[in-house]
Amino acid sequence: MAQDVIALLDSLSITQAHVLGHSMGGKVAISLARLAPQRVVTLTIGDIAPVVYEHGHDDVFAALKRVREGRPKNRREADELLAEHVDSRSTRLFLATNLARTEEGELGLRIGLDEIQRGYDDIMDLPAGEAPYEGPTLVLRGAQSHYVTDDMLPALREMMPQARVVTLKNAGHWLHAEQPEAFQQAVEAFLEHHER
Repeated sequence: MAQDVIALLDSLSITQAHVLGHSMGGKVAISLARLAPQRVVTLTIGDIAPVVYEHGHDDVFAALKRVREGRPKNRREADELLAEHVDSRSTRLFLATNLARTEEGELGLRIGLDEIQRGYDDIMDLPAGEAPYEGPTLVLRGAQSHYVTDDMLPALREMMPQARVVTLKNAGHWLHAEQPEAFQQAVEAFLEHHER
């Protein structure tokens, strides 16, 4: 996936970018920064650490599969299907961003759910690359999340030595959906500090 991002930057003639990723996207962003650090002006990571994680998204996979099977006609129906597996409304709202209207007028997934599941072991593994990313890095974590715990900080700082870790109150793993204003303010302040 990091190689895909590099290919996209190349095709758009973007030599450098501010890179932000959450969860799996955060691991992709870390991989990109380690594989092509000259392409990354700043790195912002949302609630993920550069560690090997245990499996733990069965509820999300089940919810998205249920939506795919249920073929909802509107967002209310989609939310009801998601709610069969995911209790958190903010998480369901975030998952619903993966829905798009099909030619048949139903809501379907616009992500490769089967591909994500097949690549799940790789996703849960360490980010790609050998050297640490030495550039400016912001790591935002949710106070109620277990994805970036204090005991993971040494591994995080080893891979991203310049990382500044900010904890968002009243937020779990889906911190950008649960605390969007705080998330946006933290990102904007970081980017303004590192503008070139």
